[in-house]
Amino acid sequence: MRRLSISSLTARFRSFCKDRSGIAAVEFGLLVPLLLIMTFGTFELSRALIVHKRFQRATSMVGDLVTREKQLWSEDEDSSDVTTADAKATLAGIMQSIVHVMQPYSATPLQLKVYQVWASMSDPTQTKVEWTYQYPGGATVGCGDKKVIDAGVLTGNGRAIFVEAQYQYTPLMQNLLPGIIRQVTWNDTMVMTPRDVPSVMYLPGLNNSSTWDQPSLAACQ
Repeated sequence: MRRLSISSLTARFRSFCKDRSGIAAVEFGLLVPLLLIMTFGTFELSRALIVHKRFQRATSMVGDLVTREKQLWSEDEDSSDVTTADAKATLAGIMQSIVHVMQPYSATPLQLKVYQVWASMSDPTQTKVEWTYQYPGGATVGCGDKKVIDAGVLTGNGRAIFVEAQYQYTPLMQNLLPGIIRQVTWNDTMVMTPRDVPSVMYLPGLNNSSTWDQPSLAACQ
């Protein structure tokens, strides 16, 4: 077996250090992961900003459409025939606008709670939920439950529509970097007062000052 002398090893090491062939490929290999992360990261950030903007727009639009309503049933329908199904159908129609606002992105991860809060005539800090609706379904805010709100939001016997929204955003890079890139949950709340009427009527006779001590649980059915 041939042995290399110290001087021979030193000469080969110096030759290796001076060799510049393939250095561009080595540098490219080192930079490619960083460049890919920067490229996909820029795309992902832009996508997240667009989806978040559409999510906020959907929340505000639902609040705007609901507060424009005077009553959540057809005007030509006799009051004695109105049921909670009529109000739910009207609200479900409003919720369909969400799909159009979110396009071309999915509205499936979006959940909304819409409910009307009523303040007591004698003490505006005493409030309760008059009616409630959730898209696309599931548990709702309890009718008759107290809702804690900031001071000055409502006056005595005043009403406000609350829209609470949540969106589960899934980054595209989650599949590339599992465990590092994860889903993000966005939350948004919109509070608006009815536009042209004191109250958005859910059922005939439900919203009036004489029913404060009556929970009106029919709106939860």
